[in-house]
Amino acid sequence: MEERNDRFFSSGIVTLTRRDSDAKVGDITVSAARDILASSGGILQLAFNAADQSTAKVSLDAGRNIKANLSGVLGTSVSLKAGGNIEGLIVASQNIVIDSKQNVNVTAIAAGSVNVSAGSGVTGTIVGGGNVNVSGSEVSAAVISTGGNVASSGDSTGAKVGAFSGVATPATQQTAQDAEKTVASQSLSQTANDDDEKKKRPGPVLAKRVGRVTVILPKS
Repeated sequence: MEERNDRFFSSGIVTLTRRDSDAKVGDITVSAARDILASSGGILQLAFNAADQSTAKVSLDAGRNIKANLSGVLGTSVSLKAGGNIEGLIVASQNIVIDSKQNVNVTAIAAGSVNVSAGSGVTGTIVGGGNVNVSGSEVSAAVISTGGNVASSGDSTGAKVGAFSGVATPATQQTAQDAEKTVASQSLSQTANDDDEKKKRPGPVLAKRVGRVTVILPKS
């Protein structure tokens, strides 16, 4: 067995594989009684090898809110569940499931199916290569499927809905892959910037100070 000492740089919660590995990328499960805040570092599942990653999963479960606005959440199959609001960027090379008791405001891109359920409103952009199902009391999101059907329930008078069955599935897959690369690149760039800032900070300074002490004695 070959022993290696590889270095990988990133931020947030990350699982990944080397290019020459035949392993499945690790699953990610995050549970919180209140909020999951993953805006800066993100939650990223990155498989750089050619192994079968079809069973890899990313699961987030929050008692209140999930926020992932910058680096976002990236994985093979991604599931988000929250007792409050869900917002941010979600990218999956397979399927996405979003379940919120309140509002959903996301940019969600999946090469497979997308299922979004909200107790209140659904806004943002939702794109899937397979079937896309969106439900909420009010749906005003842009909802697109390039390889399946679109179903929307609730007040969807403000929604922009489009289904292009069998026309552009490869384009959606490519979009998902490009989004994965962008999210990964942003996360690595953020880490590099953080490292640069740390290098610019002045280190601790050791100083030796010599002074004069005058002692006044009482007159004898």
